[in-house]
Amino acid sequence: MEIRLIILRIAFGLIFLLLIVRLGYLQLHQSGRYIMQADKNRVKIVEEDPVRGLILDRRGRILVENRPCYTIVGNTSHLNRDRTSLELLQSISGGNEISQWETVLEKAKGSLREVRLKRDVDFALIAAVEERRLSLTGIEIKVEAKRFYPVKTASHLLGYLGEITQTELSAYQDFKAGDIVGKQGIEKAYNNFLWGARGYHFEEVDAYGNPVRIIGGMKSVQPANGADIYLTIDLDLQLLAEQLLEGKSGAVVAVDPANGGVLAMASSPRYDPEVFAGVLESSDWKALIEDPDKPLLDRTMQGVYPPGSLLKMAVLAGGLEENLVDINTQVHCPGFKQLGRRTFKCWREGGHGKIKTLQALEQSCDVYFYELSLKMGINKMAEYIRKFGLGQITGIDIEGESSGLVPDSAYMNRRYGPGQWTRGHLLNIAIGQGEMLATPLQMAVYCAALANRGLIPQPHLLKGVLYHNPHFWEPYQPEFKKIEGVSPETFELLLQGMHLVVKGDRGTAHWLNDPKIDAAGKTGTAQNPHGEDHAWFIGFAPFDNPVIAVCVIVEHGEHGSTAAAPIVFEIIRKHLLEEYIQSAEKTTKPLG
Repeated sequence: MEIRLIILRIAFGLIFLLLIVRLGYLQLHQSGRYIMQADKNRVKIVEEDPVRGLILDRRGRILVENRPCYTIVGNTSHLNRDRTSLELLQSISGGNEISQWETVLEKAKGSLREVRLKRDVDFALIAAVEERRLSLTGIEIKVEAKRFYPVKTASHLLGYLGEITQTELSAYQDFKAGDIVGKQGIEKAYNNFLWGARGYHFEEVDAYGNPVRIIGGMKSVQPANGADIYLTIDLDLQLLAEQLLEGKSGAVVAVDPANGGVLAMASSPRYDPEVFAGVLESSDWKALIEDPDKPLLDRTMQGVYPPGSLLKMAVLAGGLEENLVDINTQVHCPGFKQLGRRTFKCWREGGHGKIKTLQALEQSCDVYFYELSLKMGINKMAEYIRKFGLGQITGIDIEGESSGLVPDSAYMNRRYGPGQWTRGHLLNIAIGQGEMLATPLQMAVYCAALANRGLIPQPHLLKGVLYHNPHFWEPYQPEFKKIEGVSPETFELLLQGMHLVVKGDRGTAHWLNDPKIDAAGKTGTAQNPHGEDHAWFIGFAPFDNPVIAVCVIVEHGEHGSTAAAPIVFEIIRKHLLEEYIQSAEKTTKPLG
């Protein structure tokens, strides 16, 4: 009996000894680990999103800024364990979103500490949530930035924001699920500049994950606000372009030939950018995508049209360089060209009679170019048209640009089959009809290249980036491409013809001649199988030292000289006046 007691005492003694050793090990050797674990449960790292940068026009006028808005967020760890708060939140908000929230929370499990449940909520809901704060465990209210548009303009080129998708996570650096990023336009192209860098601070939380206080003494990092993006767009010119397109379908693109900066880029009809600033309602989205006028389509660079007679300078350049015609070449235009059993009409009923090269551009004689196309052939025409940058994207610094189409024999064989297309197709292509397609942006750059006597500017919307930390300015560096194989003499002849379009007595836009503006241009009409023809005009000014090149298309406008040309001249006139005022302000010294 005594031996058993001794054994039991020894056993209990060993057990107590082991417990003391274990407690000592945990308290002395492992204390740091458990203190860290306790702090991890007690302390929450709260990330702070930076303030998104502004978007401004070339003169520093704000196009896009930020306004505060309220967002309801949920703690993923707590709400995935207990959905009671979600049920109460749904009851308070009067919606039916709990299944949607549960899906979001389930996807975020293990990867995110919190998710956005409702964005851009009104003050009444915020007050109701605050009133039930103790019951809504795992639910918080955050103040975030929402895009605001002081002037509702340029919606297509500015773009909009939205929550990042799984696909975009791999494309964007340093972003996570739930972040708001650029989806289109400038907002997308320069998202990383506009975003800035995230910061963080430390908060003490209770057992339910609700914040108690901000912890001082722990090293926090302030968010670095995004850089401001300055565009080449001139707000006054942009507003004028949109005003002149009001009630029409079409596009205006104005470019500075000296550096490729886009001065105005208007597509009509347009949409209200505020629609995408907050939470996009499904009804609003449905209305936009089902609108027969297609307001979401950016006609400036996504709309493709036959360029009509605007193409004649590129075709004539090929004829001159290949010695197929010269300045004295004369063609008789009876008002049509007979090719086999088909009759190809000139736009002028009754014809132009005997007409030479310069007058063929001035009066836009189709028959002259019918004859030239038969001499050149489709591949030689395509070669020279492509030299001017057509049939390929311009490389503008926002996504979504269409390349247009320059048909050659390979394309025609693919479309119609070898031997299944005829010389009649050449006649249509020579006057910018048939399979030939281009965007208004391409034609504006084409006009700038002509104004530059063969130097193609790469169009861009970025003027420069203003960084805030550290504070410095980084300007955009213009890029150019020289048109090879077209001589200065050829360019001078092409430009003389464009000059006569406006200044000549028989020019197709002579009635718009303004003695105060030395402009050149070209009218065009694009055939439209679905209704009235589309109206084109390109123009630049001043003739000897161009500061602006403009392209306008008016869908169903019928005649370039009456529907599109007046818009071009209004924009040129406005810009030249602004340039004069700016120049005068720079040279005028203050008195005293």
